[in-house]
This record gives sequence, structure tokens and C-alpha cells, in this order.
Amino acid sequence: MLHRRAMGILAALALFGATQAVRADEPAPEPRFSFAGMTLAEAIAAPDPALDVIKRPQIEIRRIVNVPVKDVRGPGTWRTTLDQVHRLSHAADVDQTALLDALKARADSLPPPYLFEISRREMETDTPAGLRWLALGQLRTVYDGLRCADPSVEANIPATMIDLHPVSEEARDASYRRAEIYADALRKLTAGDAVFAGSASPWWICSSGIAALRAARDGRELARSDWLKPEAAWPRARAVTLDNAQLRLIEAMSGQ
Repeated sequence: MLHRRAMGILAALALFGATQAVRADEPAPEPRFSFAGMTLAEAIAAPDPALDVIKRPQIEIRRIVNVPVKDVRGPGTWRTTLDQVHRLSHAADVDQTALLDALKARADSLPPPYLFEISRREMETDTPAGLRWLALGQLRTVYDGLRCADPSVEANIPATMIDLHPVSEEARDASYRRAEIYADALRKLTAGDAVFAGSASPWWICSSGIAALRAARDGRELARSDWLKPEAAWPRARAVTLDNAQLRLIEAMSGQ
């Protein structure tokens, strides 16, 4: 039987997706972001993958339509990671082919949002590859979010994918138009170990929860056990992630 948590994640995505579809106040496209003078590693700006580093989250306030929004910032945090992926999607003054090759070479050590950017770039020439990277990014996002100790993070699994809609737009559209290719990607990914082969720290999404925000507000450090579930709990997260993949597969095939 499919876990209700997996169904809940997919239902939240469907609900938010419908909401986004009817919004009339979508922001204007971001300007091109120049990476002139940077190495590829500097452009990618991959966070430290170490799990045991003590985290020192900080609060930064940004304004969205003149409304102040508090974000947890710092190396490898959720907002910092998503912002960097959005910059890469508007990259200028860089060898685009070399950047894609570098992203793919580092894919298993990068937080899952970077895989959405790989997907976007692959969609330009190779739809099956683009949809595979989309599916892999989606499932690794689910898995990382489910390993966070703070239960409030779970709501940010769909929020992550919604934030990345401008990056994943073409691939998401193709996942419906070419559902058989997307479904095949899901089958192949879940038949192997690729979904769970990532080495990036889940801190990128665990930092999005209430616990990290409170720690930043109070100036407290967070040890690994404060934000990450013990490894004994990870098999459960794997099972729910695979259930989520199965639900995605069912949804894809039902649209054919």
C-alpha cells in the first residue's frame, strides 16, 4: 500500500501547480547573470557536502511585493541553493556546454535543485535525458526532505519544486505531453540505486524548516542530530520516496 505521506506530497504539488497556473502576477524574467571571470566551480558554487559540519544559520530579510520575508541563509541553505540554481538558469558570459558537462559530472554531489537545471539544459537537445534528470531531481528532493528531523520541512518538498517552476517549465510540460518517456525514466530510476546515490547534504532543504529559522533567530548552532534524522530512519524515507515515484508513474500513465 502506498504511504499516505507520498500521496500527500504529490497532492500538494498538484494543488500548488493549479494555483500557479491561474496566477496573473507572475514575476518578470530575471536578467542574465554574468559569470565572467569565474571558474566553472565558482559558477556552480556547490555547498560543502559534509553532514557533520555544525550549522550556523543566519536570517536575511528580503521583500516580495513590498512584503518582508525572512529566510535562513548561509552556505548550502535552501534559499541560497535555489537562488544559485536560478542564476545558473540565466547564466551569461560562460561556456554553456562546459557548464552543463561540469554540472553533470558533479550531479551526485550537488543538491537536487541543480538537477532541475541540468534537466532544463538537456531539454534543448535530448528530451529523454531532460525528463530523466527532472525525475531524478524530483525524487531526490523528496528523499532529502523526508530525512530532515524537523517535520515542518515536509511542506517545503512541494514548495521547492514550485520555486523551481521557471527552471523546469519545459521539462514539466514534456512530462505530460511525452508521458511515456517520463514514465520510462521513473521505472528505470526506481529499478536501480540512482535515486539514493546522491552524496549532497540534506541540509539544503532541512534548513528551510521552522527549527532552523528559530536557531537563526536565537543565534544558536545546530548539530547534525538537531536537523537530520538518524540513519536508522532513512529506510523509511526511501520507502516513502519509492511510493512517491509510483504515484508519479500512475499519474503519468493515467494521462495517456
